[in-house]
This record gives sequence, structure tokens and C-alpha cells, in this order.
Amino acid sequence: MPRSRARTYSPDAQRLIAVRYILFCLLTLTSLSAPAEWYSREEAIMGTAVRVELWHDDATAARAVMSAVMDEMHRIDELMSPYKPESELSRINREAAQKPVPISRRCST
Repeated sequence: MPRSRARTYSPDAQRLIAVRYILFCLLTLTSLSAPAEWYSREEAIMGTAVRVELWHDDATAARAVMSAVMDEMHRIDELMSPYKPESELSRINREAAQKPVPISRRCST
């Protein structure tokens, strides 16, 4: 009997999905009231520029949301970077040819 396989995505596709999900959440949770203004933040993460822009009426809340987005992008980078020897993806790539490699729940979902 064939086993069903979960769909797997490349690290780049996973990053894109994560970014789209975060942006979707931001857009649905951000209020578009009249006194609001644009806020933005940019960082170099995963070898590229990651930019967050949002419209909000509360500067403190806007900064908190942008920090949450950047924290999540850094978390994904630490987990999935093929260029960082300490990342889980690098460990899997390094050890999988020699033995079965257990992976964390973070990496498998």
C-alpha cells in the first residue's frame, strides 16, 4: 500500500510562504484609521533585504509588529540557512548521508 507523503517545500519556498503569511497577518490585523501613517523597517536577512511596511495609527504598536516580523525572519534564517553550519538544515545536510537524522518539530512543520 503506498504511503501518503506530506508535501515538502524548498527552503526558499518556505521563506516565501512565511513572508506571505506574515504580511497577510499584518494586513488583516492592522487598523486603517484616519490619523495613521506609514512605518517601515529593513534588515539584511537570508542574504537579501527584508522590508516591512505597514500603516498604523500607533507608533509603538507599529514598531512592535515590525520587530515581531524581523524576529520571525531571523528565526527562520537560523533554522533553515544552508550557509550557517549551526542551522538545523545544515546539520541535516551534513549528517544525512551517514545516518538517519532526527529533525525538530520546528523544522518538520
